[in-house]
Amino acid sequence: MSLKLEFPSSVILPPAHQAKMPFYTLTAMTSDDLTETYKVTKIIESIGRRHFKALKEEARLYEEQLRPLWGKAVPIYYGFFMGETYEGQTGVMMLEDCGQRLRVPLKQQPVYFRSITLHHLISIHRAGVKLADFDVGNIVVSLIPDRDKLFPVIIDFVNADGKHQCGYEGEYKPYEPMPYPTDVGCSQLWKAFMETEIFIPRFVSFFGRDLPIECAQSVEELKKHGNPPEGTPQSEIDRTAYEVARDYYDWCYQRKLYDEGEARIA
Repeated sequence: MSLKLEFPSSVILPPAHQAKMPFYTLTAMTSDDLTETYKVTKIIESIGRRHFKALKEEARLYEEQLRPLWGKAVPIYYGFFMGETYEGQTGVMMLEDCGQRLRVPLKQQPVYFRSITLHHLISIHRAGVKLADFDVGNIVVSLIPDRDKLFPVIIDFVNADGKHQCGYEGEYKPYEPMPYPTDVGCSQLWKAFMETEIFIPRFVSFFGRDLPIECAQSVEELKKHGNPPEGTPQSEIDRTAYEVARDYYDWCYQRKLYDEGEARIA
């Protein structure tokens, strides 16, 4: 299928001087020479030399490295079109509509949703692309009708690094012990792992000493393996052990609630 985008018949004026919303005409031609015409009324433009260049570079990433990920980790890419507006050369990139922007933090999503998002991000990195920054603003979500579940897709590759050589070569499993940063080898993936809370903490801190997370399962284990400073009152040791064990229990309980709940957009 080939696509052609026709800009408005008259040069677009600044928004304050527009009599009505301008529209673009999209013509799609199939391999059988059948054509369909669509009126595009909602569009995001890149106006100005600097923005045009950035959007054109983003389009190049879609056309090249991200192409195998269309319709999976990233939206389907339909093309990059150029025309004239009141500020001169204007770029328009057309992508599949993949739903609404996510507004709920990833750590508050069920494990399936977090795992899909991380899988997408890892696939993008292994395609040689690293986003300028990664947070919930890079995620759009749509409903999968036959599964009645929300499906995330990653967007916004403006100013992305298209020559990324990701140091992460492993595969992860949810709720494994947290890896060390050196085991991940990529700062953006490490940050994403931490923000999604996809791993179980490896240690808890007890009076400034790191103890295996298993010790946090009971107050007695913390006091048994901990090493409080000499002279610490027993009441303070008991209180601190209780707080550490309670915080870990609360974390596990909250994770269980999120994982048994539904994914949320807002």
